[in-house]
Amino acid sequence: MSYYPAYRLYQGDEIVNSVSIFNSKTAKEELHKIIKDSELKLAQTKKGSKNNIYDDITKNKMQITQNILNSIIKLNPKEIKKISATLNWDKNRYSQYFDIEYYLNEKATHYFDLCINLMKEEFKEKVSSEDFKRIIEDKTIIKGWIQSDKMEINFKE
Repeated sequence: MSYYPAYRLYQGDEIVNSVSIFNSKTAKEELHKIIKDSELKLAQTKKGSKNNIYDDITKNKMQITQNILNSIIKLNPKEIKKISATLNWDKNRYSQYFDIEYYLNEKATHYFDLCINLMKEEFKEKVSSEDFKRIIEDKTIIKGWIQSDKMEINFKE
């Protein structure tokens, strides 16, 4: 019940903030959508159309609820679900994230792992009380943090 897998980048045993290293296509698309939605709501506010804003908020909440319900994946015993994340590296070894600077050492060994957060209670405010009750009572929906093994990646030229 997580929308996207998360990942962590390691340089040796140290975690590197990969938000500033990789360009994730999915994250860019999400940010673009949030900006577009905000601009739409701002334009409607300027028009003074309170009914349209209320309708949009209601539609938006219904869409979020539907996305959450559609994200539920049920697997049979021994069935496997593969997840992936598309990451792009511009071959720049230096990056800065807020006040912290990172440099990918060409001679160091790098790893990454994937994780997915299976949630239940976190959706209480995002779905209707009826849908939330169904999610909580469904014993086939597990929750927890699932993490892959570390996998070596090659940043060498």
